[in-house]
Amino acid sequence: MDYQVSRVRWVRWPTVSSTSVVPVIGMDIRQCEPGPRANRRVGRWSLVLGGLGALCLVFAFAACTPPKDITSTKPYADLIGAKYSVVADDLYAYGVYESLSDKRVTLVELVPAGTIGGLEFAFRRKVPMGTVIRVLSAWLRYPLIERRAYYLVAMENWDLPPVPIRLYLDRGNEGAGADLNPAVYKKLPSDK
Repeated sequence: MDYQVSRVRWVRWPTVSSTSVVPVIGMDIRQCEPGPRANRRVGRWSLVLGGLGALCLVFAFAACTPPKDITSTKPYADLIGAKYSVVADDLYAYGVYESLSDKRVTLVELVPAGTIGGLEFAFRRKVPMGTVIRVLSAWLRYPLIERRAYYLVAMENWDLPPVPIRLYLDRGNEGAGADLNPAVYKKLPSDK
């Protein structure tokens, strides 16, 4: 059986010294050298990776910003000091650990139809119907990357640890505008 060599080219081998040449059988020399398309591909990937790195830096910086007080901002300013009565039977208070290593509860979150879970929660307690909640202030958690507002609230006649109580305007707590969900919280007449 005879084997025929269709083409033999001498090309420079990159791992050997620059003066050395090696024969490459059956391959065109254009296949050994990167062309302009390869350079464009490398340029695109470096642009994509650079953009992703910059985006990660922006999010890391935004996550380090402190919460923004929006208490005096409309429409939240109209609800500061307002009192609500709990009318839903499925409102739960979750105690949240600051970190999993020291197991110290640093805040409580109110969640209707509480179906959340995880290691960061110390306890889950049902909030009795008729419990009175008073709105103290309004905040944005990460003002640069999200528009999720929450209220700091006080609860009357209920034994919770002496930590801030947050009521996020999501997960069923939100109503129209900045108001709370009327199916869960009934607004009480003001004392004025």
